[in-house]
Amino acid sequence: MRLSLSHLLVAAATGAMLLTACSSGNNKKPSPTAAASAAPTRQSAATAGPGLTPLPTQPPAVASVAVLGTPGANGCLSFPLLPLDTSNLPTQVPRPALQLPQLTVPASAVPPGFKADDGGQYNPQEQRTANNIAQGTADPQAALQHLQQIGFLGGRQQGFTGPTTRGAIATVTVQHLIFNSDAGASNFLHDPVISPIPCVKQQPAPQLGQETIAFSYTAPAAQNSIPFEGYSVAWRCGRVFINVTIAGAPGLYTLAQTAQIAQKVQAAYLQTGQPCS
Repeated sequence: MRLSLSHLLVAAATGAMLLTACSSGNNKKPSPTAAASAAPTRQSAATAGPGLTPLPTQPPAVASVAVLGTPGANGCLSFPLLPLDTSNLPTQVPRPALQLPQLTVPASAVPPGFKADDGGQYNPQEQRTANNIAQGTADPQAALQHLQQIGFLGGRQQGFTGPTTRGAIATVTVQHLIFNSDAGASNFLHDPVISPIPCVKQQPAPQLGQETIAFSYTAPAAQNSIPFEGYSVAWRCGRVFINVTIAGAPGLYTLAQTAQIAQKVQAAYLQTGQPCS
């Protein structure tokens, strides 16, 4: 049974971390479905070829929504998916084009015993579209429209498989999600698109990038209800949302371990020459 938060979050991650709908029930890497461009149709520059997601020539100026989830009676968070607030438009800082193969996470970033699902090389199936993120949410159509409204362009999700403990296959998932503006990435960071399955709770976040959020989560696997839990650390560098999650049997991993992986992923990201200010 493969347990990945990347499928909890979004659909990825929120999101935040939990940006991917929950994956479970088999050992196969989730394969993305075909989908139209997540960017608004007026932004033709967003529909680049495979692996390339350039910033539109004149990106719309939008303000981020600083919203976190609302806890329910059980303490688990839910997120309202509020649109970008356009009442106070900031000036968008120019951002360079970004190619997805640049974002390969080195094997040294994950704990011993974890192996890259794609051999540490770029695989086009690692690309993530708005449809991939919306799958598994309570209202996929509403999630898709929200991602379009905040300017999601596409991204990459890399997986690492670890040891099996008490029937649960440990996983590390890294997401780089790209938006057409800094404000769109900030919106997704604070108000992620996630599956309703996991119980998500906010945790103290390490200092990474321009802003950071951390979560813990628990959920049953889909097919046999074996419990699993994990942690997510997500941060923003300009218009790029980065999320690291680790999941496995309950009590196996910690927020501190997740933060250590996140720091190494951030170091690798900075080596690409992409800005984080």
